[in-house]
Amino acid sequence: MDLPSLIEQFQNHAFLLFFIASLIGGEEVMIPLAFLVGTGLWDIQTLFLACFIGTLVSDTLWFLLGRHGLQKTELFKKHKGKYDKVVHFLNKISKKDFVVLLVTKFLYGTRIFTILHFGVSSMPKSRFILLNSIVILVWLPLALNIGWFAGKGSSFFLGIYEHPLWFFTSIAGVILIYHFLRNQLASRILPKDLK
Repeated sequence: MDLPSLIEQFQNHAFLLFFIASLIGGEEVMIPLAFLVGTGLWDIQTLFLACFIGTLVSDTLWFLLGRHGLQKTELFKKHKGKYDKVVHFLNKISKKDFVVLLVTKFLYGTRIFTILHFGVSSMPKSRFILLNSIVILVWLPLALNIGWFAGKGSSFFLGIYEHPLWFFTSIAGVILIYHFLRNQLASRILPKDLK
């Protein structure tokens, strides 16, 4: 299948594509999709709405996993020491659940541990969904704008549709820069025994 027909298929099912990508892949997939939105393939409102819903569903599923049975698994028992270190680290960040959820959205490797922690804790599900919805509304535009601006710039400067190699190289570049910056932030904030 050539690139134009693949893009046409994606355009016909954009909301579903964005929802599944955010549900399964998180920002590692959402940022390249925002890059494509920046090139004009889709509209930003569809991307935002689908990614908001997908992220909320994904986070809620992780919360429910923590709530219903994670502590009983061998995997949890095996990594209980690391879990306790993460909880200690989260308590150092803030005593406010909202702040902890927001900060860990930006720290590589802490998001799911944090959500599982809230699931294991006595936090009501409705409170988690409310706080997490607000956090996603703050975090998602920042994450999507990284890819969107990169897509806008590269489509303007490179004539991206005529050069598929530049197209894929630009997407890979955005992903690498994002991961580098996220890892740098995490390495400066996370304690050494959590890395």
